[in-house]
Amino acid sequence: MADTGAPPTIPTEFQQYNSYVEDPKWQIKFTIIWTSVLAAFVLFALPHTVREHRKWLPGTFGVVEDWRGRYKRLAAEDDEAEAEVKRDEEDKVKSCCTAKNIPLGVERRRSAKQVVAARILSVLGSVLYWTPPYINLNVGQLFLILTYISTVLACTLTSAPLLSNSNRAGFLALAQLPPIFLLSSKNGPLPLLLPPFFAYTRLNPMHRWAGRIMFVCVLVHGALWIRNHVEWGLPILGEGKETSGVAALGVLGVLVGTSFRWVRVRAWGVFYWVHFLAVPAFFVTVCYHTMYAAPWIVPPIAFYAFDLLMRAGRYRLKDAQLVRVDGGMTIIRIPDCDTGFHGGQHVRLRVFFGGRVFEAHPFSIMCAPGSTSTSTSTLGVGRKRTCLSARDVEGYYSGSETNGKDEEIQMQDGGGGDGDGDGEGGGSEAPGILLGARVVGDWTRALNVYAAEQEDAIRRARSSSSSSSSSSSTASLSLANDDPKSKSKSKKEIKPIASSSSPTSGGPIPIPVPVQVMFDGPYGGCSLDLPRYQRVVLLAGGSGATFALGVLDELVAGVCGVGKDGGKGGGEGGGEGDGEGVGESGEKATNGGGEEVGMRPRTKSIHFVWCIRSFGSIKWLAPLLRAIALTAGSPSAPHKIRLRITVYVTCLCVPEDVPSIPGMEVRVGGRPDVCALIGGDLEGK
Repeated sequence: MADTGAPPTIPTEFQQYNSYVEDPKWQIKFTIIWTSVLAAFVLFALPHTVREHRKWLPGTFGVVEDWRGRYKRLAAEDDEAEAEVKRDEEDKVKSCCTAKNIPLGVERRRSAKQVVAARILSVLGSVLYWTPPYINLNVGQLFLILTYISTVLACTLTSAPLLSNSNRAGFLALAQLPPIFLLSSKNGPLPLLLPPFFAYTRLNPMHRWAGRIMFVCVLVHGALWIRNHVEWGLPILGEGKETSGVAALGVLGVLVGTSFRWVRVRAWGVFYWVHFLAVPAFFVTVCYHTMYAAPWIVPPIAFYAFDLLMRAGRYRLKDAQLVRVDGGMTIIRIPDCDTGFHGGQHVRLRVFFGGRVFEAHPFSIMCAPGSTSTSTSTLGVGRKRTCLSARDVEGYYSGSETNGKDEEIQMQDGGGGDGDGDGEGGGSEAPGILLGARVVGDWTRALNVYAAEQEDAIRRARSSSSSSSSSSSTASLSLANDDPKSKSKSKKEIKPIASSSSPTSGGPIPIPVPVQVMFDGPYGGCSLDLPRYQRVVLLAGGSGATFALGVLDELVAGVCGVGKDGGKGGGEGGGEGDGEGVGESGEKATNGGGEEVGMRPRTKSIHFVWCIRSFGSIKWLAPLLRAIALTAGSPSAPHKIRLRITVYVTCLCVPEDVPSIPGMEVRVGGRPDVCALIGGDLEGK
């Protein structure tokens, strides 16, 4: 055959756009862009991530119960072994300081340039935390979301004839499935690769916005195809491809419509079950719609499987107690939870009552862990890190407000401390995990009603038991009086049971209601290292104080040295220790036992500000605030701290009995002026 040469080249303006060849290339480009940005974030934050994950890593596998005898004195041979370990660790610290030419007990000073650079970075970083009004997103989240939108628009509109062929928008919608599922997982790879600043609570808003942007791409793709079918006189619902595409668009629209805040708040069950059922339905319909969808569905399934695997290791089934403070608050205490969490983190809780087993809701942890992680303790003996104890929780239903005072007396007297520096001897057990469920929805209201009903049932059972025992005692007394040998004895006086009122609600004393719970977590938490700052201001409104209270408890316990410092034990035991902390600025400090405890706390002043509607809300947290305030003001604490508590009551209502809390000031009639408040704290007022 004769050689006719190369085929003629079709001019560019006459070439037909092949979307099935060009558009997948833009999927790859979009994937390269977002993975590159994520990798850059991970590498840039790697030193901070490694440093901070030493603190947060114990909670990776959930809450832990210390089975090895917490708050017990070691045996004689264990004391000798611990002393040997202390000597070895002190030698390591001395050799490290000698190698760096750092005198022992002297902190390394930063240069003036380092101080100025640190302050500039701190100011620039603080801008990322600012939240514009009416948006519920801070500047950092807005920047990332706008960058994501710009990337999607650039990949969708560049060299794409959308009016005649809208496949590019559909291909980009499929390419967004992996980042959407990656941002949605609580236990996925991102919490392990990024520092605590990028916790699930901050990534989840980006997940919702990425889902909405994906819906816009699908809507553009579907709307333009429908327009073309109408223009060309083709049936919209005819072949399987068009029908399955319309079905996928409808399912995705339902998913996005039920993801708005007002639906999640008012009908959480609807939001949960729609997502649980609609996501698999969308995967099935989109796979029927196009064969190009399968490769982009595999990564989301892998992320979800990894999340389930990690979550399975964090589930805990525990016995708990419900304490109904009043008709607006229910305290949930989960004992035997000693470590693996931090104050201010939250867990997803299921309470087994009334057939509502499948409902899980997030609640902030109101206390610090009862002991350190067993992995950081040399001999596996936990040390107390919270100002609270089980006795403080009993303040809700003991009928007395003197529990905190008794605790303070014990701290001053030593309480039979064991003298090992832990401050744990003779004290009561840690409270475990404390949660506060304010009545704001149907689930929390049903929980409060259930606790009230069970309280009444327990009271009736106790009343009937008391009546039967009184009758039995009366009969026994009558028989004893008939006995000649007992006539010389004094008669016993049977007193009726006095009705007492609750110190927190003014009504009957609450009775702890036993219940079983299941929870997974912890998640979130405070991303700032608060002990690095000399002055700390914590502002909370309403039930948001549960988060701030957990942060306050851990901060006060860490600064005051409650069972953590090598010096005097500041916990219930009050025993004397024999170690001094040696640390450097910017270096890890060690206590007398050679245990790494991070940098020395610098906090000197804490101002806890709480804005509420009525005086009765103060009593929701009164026993816990009282215990923390007494710990901060304890003369036996090795480190002193100034704690102020200011409560703003916005409702001009009749004042009720305000509980006695050291350092608390109550102001009526308005909300706090944040600028003036922070300015006053900076000036030391």
